[in-house]
Amino acid sequence: MKLTYALIYVSVGLATFICGVFALYLYYRFYKKYTEQVANAFDQLRQRQMISLDDYYFFQQLGAPGFGYRVSLLAKILKGERYQIAKNRWVEPEASKFLLSTYDFSWIKKFYQLIWFIGFLIVALVFLVIFKR
Repeated sequence: MKLTYALIYVSVGLATFICGVFALYLYYRFYKKYTEQVANAFDQLRQRQMISLDDYYFFQQLGAPGFGYRVSLLAKILKGERYQIAKNRWVEPEASKFLLSTYDFSWIKKFYQLIWFIGFLIVALVFLVIFKR
């Protein structure tokens, strides 16, 4: 019985680890493929004075770890609703209309699915640690 439990525990742990490495690889692929498009979109919004450099520059300098924040900020802008980006500063729906007419952001949905998958893997790892005998 203990051997069966240990085998299942190691198998689930190994599968979670392999899936985690694969998910991080996919995250990096998204980053490499779309970081220039995201940077250009924010630069265009900044040139049109719809946002300021301070709204995203720190996360742009972070590289791959900041990519998720920039994509989430972009997704909020793309909803087409008035969005408060800082105290007393709002992004208007015109920003969404401009971005959608200029760029193809259909990949953002798949990026969010990847983030949910990574979150699931983290929860699975936490359960593995909690239920370790």
